[in-house]
Amino acid sequence: GLGFQSEKLTARDKYKSYVSLDLKPVRDHYYTLQLVNAPDGQETVTETVITDNSSDTVTQNTTTYETVDSYKFRLMVTQRFFDTELKFGLMENTAGFAVNQYFGKRDQFALNLQAHEFDRTGEPYNLRTGGYWRFMQNFYMVAGIDDMINTNTDNKGLPKKNPFFGIGVSF
Repeated sequence: GLGFQSEKLTARDKYKSYVSLDLKPVRDHYYTLQLVNAPDGQETVTETVITDNSSDTVTQNTTTYETVDSYKFRLMVTQRFFDTELKFGLMENTAGFAVNQYFGKRDQFALNLQAHEFDRTGEPYNLRTGGYWRFMQNFYMVAGIDDMINTNTDNKGLPKKNPFFGIGVSF
């Protein structure tokens, strides 16, 4: 199947988007290839210092922070056991795993938990939890908390822990 999902990260007022392709050779085992447009990409710090050479005094000192969106990949293997999916593989360029628990007729509702970025320095791994509601055959809504155990802030002082909500379509 082919899908697209976009989420608003409310604490940072940014969007995170996914384009995915699921290859399902059988119903209970499949592979996912996903391209993620993440707002928490490359952070750069530029410091500009202007010095008056005649008196060796600093006349202007400016520090600029910039975060550039980045593209990340997911390559996941999924095994389904009844109403539970176990996923593992590459999640946003790092190793990770996830669990999805489905409810309702034709998997109308789901709760999920995923963990990745275990190698971050100075921050805990990224733990994300959320829910899913398929309200029409091809359309669904998502909500949850991204990076839920991270108490750090980015270079603009905004929290890295982000409640999110969004919508998606899949075929």
